Amino acid sequence: MSLPLEKTDPAEGTVDWNAAEEFMRGKPGDDDPEAGEASETPEAREFKYRGKTVKVDAETHSILEDLRREARGANGRLGSELARTRERLATLEGRLAAPQPTKPDDEPQPPDPLLATKDIAAWQRQYDAYHTAKMARQMADLEQRYTANVQEIGNRVVASQKEKEWADQFYSSYDHLDSPEIKPVVAQVYTEHKAEIDAFGADTEGAYDRLAELADDRLVRLRKAGKDTETTTTRRPPRIESAAGATPRGKPEEKVRDFSAASWVARQRLKMQGREPKEK
Repeated sequence: MSLPLEKTDPAEGTVDWNAAEEFMRGKPGDDDPEAGEASETPEAREFKYRGKTVKVDAETHSILEDLRREARGANGRLGSELARTRERLATLEGRLAAPQPTKPDDEPQPPDPLLATKDIAAWQRQYDAYHTAKMARQMADLEQRYTANVQEIGNRVVASQKEKEWADQFYSSYDHLDSPEIKPVVAQVYTEHKAEIDAFGADTEGAYDRLAELADDRLVRLRKAGKDTETTTTRRPPRIESAAGATPRGKPEEKVRDFSAASWVARQRLKMQGREPKEK
């Protein structure tokens, strides 16, 4: 008699070689700590340039800040050189526009006075010619000065108009600074950093962005200084109270004398008798 065979699962005893290979190889990042750190996203920082803001990693942000500082230093140097060049140019233009002194040889010469004793008619003709030339020279000098003054006034008007247009465009781009209380601060900042801002030249957006940045920084410092001043003024100095009824230092206590009609009469009677009354 034969015993029945026990049924077995055909999958039992088999090996999942793919799973075994993955277990032996290990998961990515289990044995390599640097692999896990590399997978982390670096912290992003904001970088502002010409009114635009971009997010970059910390290392790139540091490099961009260094480049911006170098550019600002170069712009400041160029602005100083440009300001000095403009001053020299304005000086040269002023010298050219100013009336040139006439040479002594070019000046009209009066006639010889001795000629009047010999030929009065000839002397009169020479004197009239001298007088006419003298007046013509004076009129030419006056016209030259007038032309130079008109040109200078015109240049000032044009420069003032350009400055107004530049300022209007700036405040329209940065409306948070367009306030009667803030505009004097912006004007002061522009005056202090005029060379650096003018160095941008045709790059108007860069000049606007730099001026706005400097003005915002100045406003932050002013607000902080105002808060510190307000905190200082609200503090009261310590008050030292003296003991009640104490006599102030430096003032002797005054003695109060009793006064009556009888005592006064007695003192007067002693005085009439030639004796001095005793003070109590």
